[in-house]
Amino acid sequence: MLLALAAAAIAYISLSRKQARTELRENEARLREITSTLSEGLLVMDKYGRITYANPAACTTLGYTEQELLGQDMHDYLHAPGAGDTQLPRSECPILQVMQSGACYRAHEEAFRRKDGVLLPVAVSAAPIISGPG
Repeated sequence: MLLALAAAAIAYISLSRKQARTELRENEARLREITSTLSEGLLVMDKYGRITYANPAACTTLGYTEQELLGQDMHDYLHAPGAGDTQLPRSECPILQVMQSGACYRAHEEAFRRKDGVLLPVAVSAAPIISGPG
């Protein structure tokens, strides 16, 4: 009897894990579909400022493929010089400061450098994504 209960518990846990993995895959696919169909460019960076995701609109607007953008330092690769044609130091980059401050940053007068070197005026909305402890 005890063996039958243990087997039933193991089967239940296994089924629950399988359902959770299926739901996770479905949610990830749905999120990728949503972000890939946005008409606005979307870049996701890690806590070091490296690009970890670029949706098709961002790639088209900036002239890069996703593979060319992935792993690049957003500040050094894209963030164009500020006033006076001098690039802000990393420590003063308001987009990168979002991770330290935890506050959202919005600006209508930022500039990114396209692959062809053209400065592109952009509106930016940056917010940290905090996912669990650590």
